[in-house]
Amino acid sequence: MLRGAHDALVKNDRKLIEETRDRDDILDGLNTAIKRYLTSIESESLNEDDQRRLHQILAFSMNIEQAGDVIDRNLLPHVSKR
Repeated sequence: MLRGAHDALVKNDRKLIEETRDRDDILDGLNTAIKRYLTSIESESLNEDDQRRLHQILAFSMNIEQAGDVIDRNLLPHVSKR
């Protein structure tokens, strides 16, 4: 998404802006699927290392999704104005 925003800015191409926005929708869907899967796992059945890894994966997924939102909501509007 960051590369897409950069390319849209440099090339002044609205199609690239829309493609980058579409990637945010894909990230949102992936994040939802990952959260749904990870929360379906019974934490009592996991050892401490597996629980810690589950939380790391969940945090990573949410952080990537939030980064996509920042690009979509904060960066792309500025690219569109240019």
